[in-house]
Amino acid sequence: MLLRGGAESLKRKIYAYRALAPYEPRQQLVELEQEVENVSQRLMRTEVNESALVGYEGPIPPKMYGAAETDDGLSPLEPDRYIEIRIGDQVSFYESRTNQKEVTLRFYQLAILVIGGLGTFLAAIGGELWVPLTTAATTYLLSEQFQETIVRYNQNKTDLQNVEIWWRALSPTDKDKPENIKKLVNITEDLMIQEVRGWVQNMQDALSDLRKDLSDSGQQASSE
Repeated sequence: MLLRGGAESLKRKIYAYRALAPYEPRQQLVELEQEVENVSQRLMRTEVNESALVGYEGPIPPKMYGAAETDDGLSPLEPDRYIEIRIGDQVSFYESRTNQKEVTLRFYQLAILVIGGLGTFLAAIGGELWVPLTTAATTYLLSEQFQETIVRYNQNKTDLQNVEIWWRALSPTDKDKPENIKKLVNITEDLMIQEVRGWVQNMQDALSDLRKDLSDSGQQASSE
């Protein structure tokens, strides 16, 4: 979780560097170097420092999909290419994941209704096993936060699409202005990192809840 958060922070600065370096090369290089230092220092102050970290030995860049499949990961990015790789691919990701989670959500909602109905009947005739089964299914559905994730993905997708709409509406003259290109990149990358921070926070909250449940269970077992 922490490593993914760090990786996404670095990816954000790499894309910003590739898109903005032609207009402010020195500043973007300094910001990229600073981000590498900041991320590595933050990670080494966490439990990541207690793990055996294995170096990456695969291709550079790693295999990508969508519009980024043919990207070399290094060349400067024109605004339209940046939008295609950064916004277009992310919007496609949100749409794909939202559809998957919607199907899974509906399945578990239906399963809970069916199991709940059967459980009520069977519990009345002595089939108490169905009660914890219904509880387990409900707990899993809540822990995975399907509904919250769908809402967040739809909002993030809409925000990114609005950025692209704003850019497409600019005149050719305005698209050539460095300040507008910088605005395009900065807003896009801010939206990207906000989604990652939200994911990390949700994972941290889930881990905290799990630790609390384990602690409560341990205390209950000790008292017995």
